[in-house]
Amino acid sequence: LPVALALARRFRWDPVTGIAISFMATGFGFSAAITNPWSIGVAQRVVGLPAYSGSWLRILFFLAVYAVTVTYLLLAIRRKERRTPHPTPYMEGEEYDWSTRMSSDPRMTRAVRWFAASMLIMVAIPLALTFIPPVAGLSLPIMTLLYVVAGFGTALRSGLAGGRSVRLFLRGGAEALPGVVLVLIAVGVKTVMMNSEVLDTILYRAAEAMEGRSGVASLYLAFGLIVLLEFFMSSASGKAVLVMPLTVPLVQLVGGGLTLQSLVLAFQIGDGFTNVLFPTSPVLLIALGMASVGYPRWLRFILPLQGLILLLSFGFMALAVLVGYGP
Repeated sequence: LPVALALARRFRWDPVTGIAISFMATGFGFSAAITNPWSIGVAQRVVGLPAYSGSWLRILFFLAVYAVTVTYLLLAIRRKERRTPHPTPYMEGEEYDWSTRMSSDPRMTRAVRWFAASMLIMVAIPLALTFIPPVAGLSLPIMTLLYVVAGFGTALRSGLAGGRSVRLFLRGGAEALPGVVLVLIAVGVKTVMMNSEVLDTILYRAAEAMEGRSGVASLYLAFGLIVLLEFFMSSASGKAVLVMPLTVPLVQLVGGGLTLQSLVLAFQIGDGFTNVLFPTSPVLLIALGMASVGYPRWLRFILPLQGLILLLSFGFMALAVLVGYGP
């Protein structure tokens, strides 16, 4: 996200666009994935399906979601560029030409190389740690440490004084503090819902409502249940373990083309797209805080796209029931 925000600023796009090309891509990629271990992998294992089976429909869904999302983003960028045909300079009072400084200032070249190397290490180390069970759980703290090293190293190698680097770091941390409070509130909502057994009541009533429905209607109801739970519980694997065992008997009760693979598809779609929509998503709150973008402003941008993706999702879920989507 910080790299995407800097890129958006360089192209004179607003921070909403920076969030879209990074965080929205991550959220939508998670939801329309072909081999997502946390949603597809866990859900298929819980209901007894072969790992990552039924990929043909997920490939089509991924391509459709990608096409809609990229088209929407490009149209939004062009619309903003038409509204501002003569954007303000990157820096106050002058045009800032990165290419000129890169070629004339060796410190910038060293800074970019340092940052690029840090990014490669940041990808390699967590992947390597997954094969070492005793330290596999430390990947997130290690990535955090690498981000700090990458940031300070880049600042120092670009010629920024150490004292100023620290002040900028502290200022950025202070700007993120409101997001931290909101994240704690979001986690509190989930805790209350779990400990008060409200989620159990929701699951029971939803299972009752699905009995006697057609295959498509039952799948839509299952999808709605996942979206409702997503508001309170953003963990994909946690919801899979909680919900999927209850939906297995529905396949025998409903019939009409409803399959376990269709239920996994509904779970996959319902689990992730709202991660970039619901205010109870901790990652969304962090992203908005980093970009200094208010939630209403983000909502105005993302709601039309969410509507398009919802229509697309309904179409693919109906297709899954009509073709008897299976392994």
